Amino acid sequence: MRILGFLSNEKEPKITSYYLTLNDKNIMLDYGTPINDPIKLKSIDLIFISHSHMDHIYGLINDCLKLRNDARIIATRTTKKIILGLLSHGLIETDNIQMKIIRLSKIEELLFDTEYDYTDFKLTLYQAGHTFGSSMILLDGEKKIFYTGDINFYPNSKLLSYILPDNIYADYLLIDGTNVLRNDFKKQSLSHIKKMIETYDKFYINARAEKCVMIAKYLGIELDDKKKIYYEGDLEWFLDILIEEGYEPFVSLKIRVDNNNLYKSQEGIYLSSVLFREYNNDYNIGLHISMNDYVLFFSHFNSSVKILVGHFFYKDMKKMEDVSYYLMKEGENLV
Repeated sequence: MRILGFLSNEKEPKITSYYLTLNDKNIMLDYGTPINDPIKLKSIDLIFISHSHMDHIYGLINDCLKLRNDARIIATRTTKKIILGLLSHGLIETDNIQMKIIRLSKIEELLFDTEYDYTDFKLTLYQAGHTFGSSMILLDGEKKIFYTGDINFYPNSKLLSYILPDNIYADYLLIDGTNVLRNDFKKQSLSHIKKMIETYDKFYINARAEKCVMIAKYLGIELDDKKKIYYEGDLEWFLDILIEEGYEPFVSLKIRVDNNNLYKSQEGIYLSSVLFREYNNDYNIGLHISMNDYVLFFSHFNSSVKILVGHFFYKDMKKMEDVSYYLMKEGENLV
């Protein structure tokens, strides 16, 4: 099988988007990088978006008006709502915003654990746990391809963990490799935040909106009544989506929205998605599986599945040379 990998335009480049042909249909698995080849652009029949992070959607935002009108885009309803929310609130820098909102309003909303018949092949989405609405996909055609996008695993969490049935058959598993070399990053980051909160009367965390909500959920369990959580940013529209989509555990939080700096003099934890753009310190708050989690994830699949690792930082490629799986590269991959 021939799979084209597209390198994201980030400070730490990684491949986050893939182009392949299955049963004579040309499919994009995520679309983080703009495609400069107009012929290839017009050839795309189906686009799957696993979640709403920029390294997975920026190419789609940039190129959506150049696609064929009959090119189908699929995602979960939550992912679709967040993408449209990011655009309508001006949180993505792009031109022709209203036209792009109209085009992306046609994203087809798919449910988890439901098989859809797309005439030439079948597909099923599964919960990925990486962020709100994130999903994985099984494409069932002449070959069976399972693609994860980014995935997450927290024991005993039904919302921040992938959910898979046992005994999935696939010829290829294309899996998130972000932290394939790391194992304890989640515990370290959360322990660090808790220690800082115990040490200081005031503590500032600059994170994107979704992580602010996730952090607040976990910190809310740890805090006493004296320390409050204050949020400076664009939380309202994001919480509205979470309420609509049934993420009650994340919205039933006693967070005080402080857009006008009314509470600046008080003790507490201040979460800011506005300052995130300038002072990003949420990168160490893990939303991916770690090294030990991979073994458990692989156990859901048949032993003969070919494992393709993508979404790892290119700077780590030398360290990963001993990994026994195929490492996806930029450009053509013959797997």
